[in-house]
Amino acid sequence: MRIHSQASSYNAVKGMQIFLADSTDESMSFRYFKYRLLVTYLIDRKGLTFHQIVEQDFDLKALEEDIRLEVKRGTFALTH
Repeated sequence: MRIHSQASSYNAVKGMQIFLADSTDESMSFRYFKYRLLVTYLIDRKGLTFHQIVEQDFDLKALEEDIRLEVKRGTFALTH
């Protein structure tokens, strides 16, 4: 069974523009958007389960850079 987070109220186009520019928005909405993006990537692209994600430590900067590269290559998109 796959469980996905609720859709973010944050504008996805704006959120991706900010994320891809390695910029930031301090709002709680953007933080939710960004962490939803990270979790979605880990589940959909890396095949991790929720429990694996919770049990591991991640280098968030490296993870964000991996996502940016995959988005630019067209191999990952936030579609949920």
